[in-house]
Amino acid sequence: MPIKPIDLQTLFMQMNQVSKEQAAAKDGAVLQQSIQGAVLQKKREDEVRSVQKPQADEGAARIGDRESGSAPGGETESRKRSKDTEEPEEPEIVKDPDLGRRIDIQG
Repeated sequence: MPIKPIDLQTLFMQMNQVSKEQAAAKDGAVLQQSIQGAVLQKKREDEVRSVQKPQADEGAARIGDRESGSAPGGETESRKRSKDTEEPEEPEIVKDPDLGRRIDIQG
């Protein structure tokens, strides 16, 4: 099947459009790679700025609960109870039912 002159004319006019599409496809891969690099860099910066979870170390001991009494350097429950019985937290207030109802006018 031979190529007719009208076909050649159409192909030559389309050459400019084809070259633009090929250049965009070629630059698209480079652009996509640079975008992925920027996203990866941002993730790394966020990881550096954020608080990291501690990794499990054998040398670090866990701090016990205060309620169980196994906290290092803390007080046990029996010591807390003995302090509570010796020193009450609030002083006892005695109220007189006649207080404030009578006025002393003699002076």
